[in-house]
Amino acid sequence: MAQTMVKILFHNSHRSLQDQLNAWLTEIAGTATITGVTMDSNNYGHCIAILYQQDGQGRLYRGHVFFHNSHSSLEQAANAGLEAAQAEWGRFVAIGSNEYGHCLCIIEEQ
Repeated sequence: MAQTMVKILFHNSHRSLQDQLNAWLTEIAGTATITGVTMDSNNYGHCIAILYQQDGQGRLYRGHVFFHNSHSSLEQAANAGLEAAQAEWGRFVAIGSNEYGHCLCIIEEQ
């Protein structure tokens, strides 16, 4: 029987947040199924909340985190980054904003 759980990741650096996210996604690879993602940001950093089921038959995921102080530049940077990463199966998206800019998280199902 699957158990619903939540994982909270926080960091003031979007690059470090992406590293944390991908380390956790590697840790749960094949054992959990993500069902939802949300993000909140404040002047201390960015917080990603991931809702998942520990079901022993999960999927493989890869996370992408982008940041920019302009929403239009964020769109361009995210699209360029996803293309460079050859991302195919974007499944979840979350965004948070603070006084420094906008942080976008995309979790891809592989």
